[in-house]
Amino acid sequence: MTYVASVTDDMVFTAIRAWVIASAAVSDCIQGDGNRASIPAGGTDFVIMTPLTRSRLSLNETSHPTTSTETSTSSFDYAIQLDCYGPNAGDIVSVLDTSWYSNRTFDALKTQYVFPLYSEHPRFAPMVNGEQQYENRWILVIHIQFKPSITDSQQSASSVTITPTGIINVDVKYPG
Repeated sequence: MTYVASVTDDMVFTAIRAWVIASAAVSDCIQGDGNRASIPAGGTDFVIMTPLTRSRLSLNETSHPTTSTETSTSSFDYAIQLDCYGPNAGDIVSVLDTSWYSNRTFDALKTQYVFPLYSEHPRFAPMVNGEQQYENRWILVIHIQFKPSITDSQQSASSVTITPTGIINVDVKYPG
């Protein structure tokens, strides 16, 4: 059987992207590493999201939503690096770091089953672009908790029929 997680990376990054754009005045927020997306044209403020680590926070929790299914749920601390670029990168990282701890952020992300844990201290890390020019870049690493589940079918009996055959002397029938 092939399992499908109830909370996927696409769902996580869609939720984080929406939060970044709603919280900070940026022209765009894209996912980094492997997506072959170009950095937006110079002079604009933007954010690149990059996954860093996914650490297990708990053992699996198992539940049985129906008599024929079993669901296993895990809890993870997922670290995502937000690289803030542009002339206002310092202001953007301050806005994101401050708003990360707000009720508004919690409410916005919980609809996608993503929950803010904490953020690391913002740090300045300039970058040299393809034209050998320095780009203003601030980095903020945010940590989220998410709990993906997988569901599997299992055998079950919905009814049992017992046919009386009389009393069986176990010691005689199955000597030991």
